[in-house]
Amino acid sequence: MQYLNKIQRIALYLFFFSINFEMLTPINDNKYISIAKIFGLVYFISTLTQFKLFIKLDNVRYYLFPIVIFFGLDTLMELLNVNEIASQYFNFTILLNIIFLLIMINHERKDYMILEKGMLSFAFGTILLAILYNFRIGTTYFMGRLSMFGEDQNYIAARTSVGIIVLALAITQNRLKLGWYRFLFLLALPLMVKLLFETGSRLGFISLTMSFLIAIILYKTENFPRKVMALTLGIISLFIVGIILFQSETLVNRLIDSKETGNMAGRIEIWKTLIPIIKEHPIFGIGHNGYIFQTTEIYGNEISPHNVILEILCYTGIIGLILYLVFLFRIAMTSYLSYKRYNILLPLILLIPVAGMILSIQILTLKIGWIIFAYIISSSAIQSNQNKLIT
Repeated sequence: MQYLNKIQRIALYLFFFSINFEMLTPINDNKYISIAKIFGLVYFISTLTQFKLFIKLDNVRYYLFPIVIFFGLDTLMELLNVNEIASQYFNFTILLNIIFLLIMINHERKDYMILEKGMLSFAFGTILLAILYNFRIGTTYFMGRLSMFGEDQNYIAARTSVGIIVLALAITQNRLKLGWYRFLFLLALPLMVKLLFETGSRLGFISLTMSFLIAIILYKTENFPRKVMALTLGIISLFIVGIILFQSETLVNRLIDSKETGNMAGRIEIWKTLIPIIKEHPIFGIGHNGYIFQTTEIYGNEISPHNVILEILCYTGIIGLILYLVFLFRIAMTSYLSYKRYNILLPLILLIPVAGMILSIQILTLKIGWIIFAYIISSSAIQSNQNKLIT
C-alpha cells in the first residue's frame, strides 16, 4: 500500500509539474499528445486500482452538483446545434477536467496535504520554464511578445503568475515546513517575473501585482519577526517587479496603450459581435457547435471570446451562466473560509489570477484552473488530521 501511495504521489507531482508545458508535444508536434496529457494519463492510471476511493462523492456534491448540471446542459445544447461546420457531441475536455477534479479532491482526503505539495511541484515547473527562457530554449517572439513552445502569451503569463504566488507564500507561510532552504526560491523569482513580463501580458502583470498587494494586506501571524519578514519580502519584491517592468518595453507600451486609448487587443470588437448572438438565444444559448457556426460565418473561422462569461452565455445562456457562477461562488466562499478559519492564504490569493483568466482569456478547458479549484476545495482539509472535507 505504501508503494502504491508513493507512485500516486509521484504521478500527481509530475502531472502538476507538466501543466507548465501544456503545448509541448514529444511526437511530431501532435497537439493531441502533449507532455501534460501524457502525465495526466499516468496519474489517472495510478488511481485505477483504488478507483472507488478516488471517485467518492462524500462531502463534494456541494461543489460538483452545479458544474455537472452545467456540463449536462452544455452537452444538450451541443447535440441540438450540430451543423455542417461543427458536430461535436459533448465537450470531452470539460468532462475529463471534472473527473480529475473529483480524483484530486479525494487524493487530498486520502493523502494529507498532497495538493499543497502538488501546487509547489507546479511552481517548480514554472521555474524550469523560466530557466529554459533564460537559455532561449523553445522561445519565439511575435510583435515583441515572448511565446514558448508555440503557446499563447497570456496563458504562459497566467500560469507564471500562479507559480510566483505559490513560491512567495511557500516562503512566507511555510505550511510545508520546508526549512531555511525555501529562501532559495527567491533566486528564481526575478527570472520568473522577467519571463512573465516578456510575454507582454497585461493580464499577467495585473494578476501578479494585485496578488502581491492583497497578500501583503491580508497576511497575518502572531509571530512578529515572521510578519516583519513577510512585509520586507513583499516590499522588496514589488520594488524588483518595478525595476523589471521598466526594462520590459513591450509590456510598458501595451499598458500605456490600454490607459490612453482603451486598446484591448481586439477584445471589445469581438464582444460586440457576440452580444447579438447572446440576445437572440439568451436562455439556453447555442452550444459550442452553434458558436463555431456563427463566428465562422462572421470571421471565417472560430475565434476565442476572450471572456468566459460571454463564452458561457453563448454556449448555455443565462441558465448555464447561473450554474457556473454558483460553482465559482462556492469555490470563492471555501477559499475565504479557509483563510478566515485557518489562516490559509494561498486559496484566496489564487482567486485573483483565476478571475483574470475568466474575464480575459479562458479557463473552462485549462488544466491550471481545475487544479486550482481542486486545491481550494481541499484547502479546508489541511487542518484536519483525518483529512475530512469541511463543506
